[in-house]
Amino acid sequence: MPLLLCSMPFSPEPLEALHGATVVLAPDGTAWRARLPEAEIAVGRLFAADLPAAGRLRWRQVPFTGVENLPLRELAARGIPVTNIHEQADSMADHAIMLLLALSRGLADCVRSQQDAQWGRPRVGEQLRPADLPPSVAPGRTLLAAGFGAVGRGIAARARASGMRVVALKRHPAPDPACGAVIGPDELLAALPRVDAVANSLPLTDATRGIFGAAAFAALPPGALYVNVGRGQTEDESSPLAPSGRGSAQLGSSRLAAAARVIRTLATALRSGHLGGAGLDVFATEPLPSAHPLWRVARLGPSSRLATQLRSGRFTAARSRHPDPRAIITPHLGGHQRDRLSRVRALVADNLSRYLRGQPLRNLVDPEAGY
Repeated sequence: MPLLLCSMPFSPEPLEALHGATVVLAPDGTAWRARLPEAEIAVGRLFAADLPAAGRLRWRQVPFTGVENLPLRELAARGIPVTNIHEQADSMADHAIMLLLALSRGLADCVRSQQDAQWGRPRVGEQLRPADLPPSVAPGRTLLAAGFGAVGRGIAARARASGMRVVALKRHPAPDPACGAVIGPDELLAALPRVDAVANSLPLTDATRGIFGAAAFAALPPGALYVNVGRGQTEDESSPLAPSGRGSAQLGSSRLAAAARVIRTLATALRSGHLGGAGLDVFATEPLPSAHPLWRVARLGPSSRLATQLRSGRFTAARSRHPDPRAIITPHLGGHQRDRLSRVRALVADNLSRYLRGQPLRNLVDPEAGY
């Protein structure tokens, strides 16, 4: 009878009764390391340092989506398949759309007014300046779904239901009925000026690390919205241009080059007023340090001033009199849902049944692609 070593807080009896495996719960590192040499199946943590002790391992089930920290190539060389979890994709897609709608409707301002017991709505007859209106997510607008796996497809379906046009960014572009157009990474900078919002659900790989850098943010039209529920490291926070100069040769105009010299990070893209807003659920460092500039980004003033700066290539990072940021930060909550544990347990049970019967496993990870 195979031994399944599990770090998740499952009740082992259902798995044992249904599928005939011996399930050992190992909630801490000491218990995990003690039983790992006996395990044929591992559900939970397993890093490169664990591999020498995992001599009997035949299958690795990851209880989450991201696999960038796992020794995928080493496991593949030993013929050990890795499977992950996509069952939270609907929750993550909902979270991305929630962030877009909250930004487009100025929800942060409303919450601030509520906390101050202030009626923030303008008086009857009072005219609103364009700069006072939130960016629009509406029928006819274009959304770039960066990443078109289970989460990206969920985002696209929700956006299309609201009347938006969807462009998908995929590693291998091919026509797809789930969206209006598909582009590859080499077409990203050329496509960004024509989108109104970006929903980033990209996995973290060598190809996606830092793909949204200064060149990408500068290429977006003024007032565009940016949401990230994928991986924080897909944003380049270190240099004016994306890693290895990716995109620097494709800026295509002195205006974009000037923008990229100033919009070095997402924080400065927001602070300069170039981006209309950002909804962020993931970060390169988590928890996000209290001194990080993303906590302090503030609005720029009237849109006419911004438009003048954009036309002339002169960008400033002036702070507005409004202290409320045009960024909504959530602490990596996108995949959280009330029934998450039961969904993960159901997938593990189904994959265990498939494994014992010699059938193909669900959610296999491609070790070369990295997801």
